[in-house]
Amino acid sequence: MNFFVKLSAAAAVATVAFAPLQAGAVTYALDGAAPSSIGPDALNYQLGWEFIANQDLSVVEMGFYSEAARTRTVTLWDIGGAVLGSVDVTATGAGWFYGTLSSPIALTAGSSHVASYSYLNGDHVYGLNAPVTAPEVSYVQARWGVNNAFPTNLQGSFAYPADIGFEAAPSADVPLPAAAPLAVLGMAALGFAARRRKG
Repeated sequence: MNFFVKLSAAAAVATVAFAPLQAGAVTYALDGAAPSSIGPDALNYQLGWEFIANQDLSVVEMGFYSEAARTRTVTLWDIGGAVLGSVDVTATGAGWFYGTLSSPIALTAGSSHVASYSYLNGDHVYGLNAPVTAPEVSYVQARWGVNNAFPTNLQGSFAYPADIGFEAAPSADVPLPAAAPLAVLGMAALGFAARRRKG
């Protein structure tokens, strides 16, 4: 949703606007890194990793790495296990695949989150060493959960390949001074009155 500066003549108050998100400026935390093969497993999991947002961000896409055609759900959680958003992503072969969230998810600087994808019985597992290349987020640790539950289990120094695509958070427009519109109107009125007296 885009907001614009609006001036109220009665109250002379300027509302703060937020600039629209810029299209085509998506940054990916894992940036197409090539995962290493770990092997298949016979259970259903949520596989992902914990990270900290180093600045205010808007997550607009989520994705995962697959070695074959399949559809999986990629989820963004807060650190307490609440789902902030998810998207079903369809892989058509081997590589990274992404889906666009229905609404951007705002992350505040310093907040912790978990990105994960649904691993189903028979999928191949991959891991990434030192995966994060984007300075806007800091990698913390890998996480996994059983039967698609929130990933509470910790898993060493690598990350499972669930990715986020984000843009810089919208910045606030500089509001106009509240008194400015009335001051201009007042000066115009005084000038008009002075001209009438002279006439």
